[in-house]
Order: sequence, then C-alpha cells, then structure tokens
Amino acid sequence: MLFYFTGTGNSLYTAQRIAQATGDTLISMVDAEKKDEFIYDAEERVGFVFPVYYYGLPSTVADFLSRLKLRGADKSYVFSVVTCGSITGAVGAMFEKAPAFCGLTVSASFSLRMVDNYVPVLSLPSKDGVAEMLAMADEDLDVIIQKIVSRDAGDFDELKGVLPALRTRLAYPKYANVRHTKNFRVSDSCIGCGLCAKHCNSEAIEIRDKHPVWVKDSCNLCLACLHRCPKSAIEFGKMTANHGRYINPKAKWQSEKKV
Repeated sequence: MLFYFTGTGNSLYTAQRIAQATGDTLISMVDAEKKDEFIYDAEERVGFVFPVYYYGLPSTVADFLSRLKLRGADKSYVFSVVTCGSITGAVGAMFEKAPAFCGLTVSASFSLRMVDNYVPVLSLPSKDGVAEMLAMADEDLDVIIQKIVSRDAGDFDELKGVLPALRTRLAYPKYANVRHTKNFRVSDSCIGCGLCAKHCNSEAIEIRDKHPVWVKDSCNLCLACLHRCPKSAIEFGKMTANHGRYINPKAKWQSEKKV
C-alpha cells in the first residue's frame, strides 16, 4: 500500500511510478481523511509519498499520520519518499516520529528533487527547464524504485542541506502563519468554473455566485487552486502574478484511486 499527498502532481506522479513497479495500491491521504478512514491492514510494503513544506510535513500529512492505524505492520517494509524543490531539511526526522502513533518503524527514507513550484516566492523555470528537471527526476526515481523493490534499508535522503534540524526549527513554525487563506485573492479573469473548489485538498473553498470564497481561516497551502485555475485568476500574496503556474505533466490525475 502506498499513501500519498499531492498538490501539483509531483508526489502523485512519484507514487504512480512506484506503484507501477511494485503493484501496490495507491491511497490518497486527502480522500482517506474525507471518508474518516484511518485503519488498514498492513501489506508487505507500506509507503508514504508527499512534498516538503517549509522543511517539514504538510499539515494534511501530519494529521493523517497522527490518526493512522495499521494492523500487522511489524514485518512490513516501511518507506517514505519526500519530493522537494531543493532541500528537505529535517522533514525525515519529523516523519520518523509520526509513525510511532501506529507502531511503525521506518525502514528507508528517500528524497526526490522535482520542479519547485512555490510561486509565492519563486518563479517557475522555462518550459525547457521544467522538461529537463523532470527528466533528471525520472532518473533519480528509477534508482529509488530499485531500492524499494529490493527492500533496501537506510536513510537515502541526500537533500537535507546544511544543519537540517536548525533549518526546520527556524522555518517550519512560519508555515502555520503563512497558510492563512486571507492571503488568497481572485482577479476579474475568474470565470466561476469551480475547479479551485473541486481540487482544494483542505475543502476550504466554496463557489458562491460563481465566485470562489475561502470558508476556512487556513488551508494546507498545497496551492492546487492557484496552479490549476485555467485563467490564472487566483493569487497568493503579492508575487504570484508573474511567477507562472505548474502541474506535473506526467501525473495521471484521472487514475487516482479512491479509498
């Protein structure tokens, strides 16, 4: 079984590639939370794929792990694959503590550098740059998949950066403050299609009078609403207007399996 969380598709594509090689079942953490399903019978492999936010766990992932219960996982090969734009910090250490709630011992930790799409701060690379980065990610993912199939154990995260614990300790507390939905705004180019509400992982958006309204004070900051808006009408903060939009072109959204 392979639990995943995704906003723009990087982690979804990663999970799909792994599942294709292992035959494991994909389970969306978001769908599991919506259905209040947190108890599972463990399989031979138990994997977790998710992005790093502020060098730590996305709030949805942290909540899911705190409520997850796996029966018979004492002999399972448990692994995590963290997707990131550059550096993971100490997210691996955070993850290893979280599975204690369901009695898991982490066998292996991996990291995968993909296209950084945190446009509130960064501009996206060119189309050619994105293609080059995804090609490099595929090569790295091939190696990760080989290790997972072989059940290799160890810490294989080579993207922690300098002083990862300090980096996470300083940055992660900011995550709770930044993800306030008051930072979102919608331009006049909005056509009221409703895709933002449909793809909101936090169920924080409602469409009222053909216009998105954020009905929760905070979300998990996956930015799926911003990146998947067909008119680029959604902004976050003051810098996203000219920083581009991104959805992993290799992810098969229609193939997402529900819990």
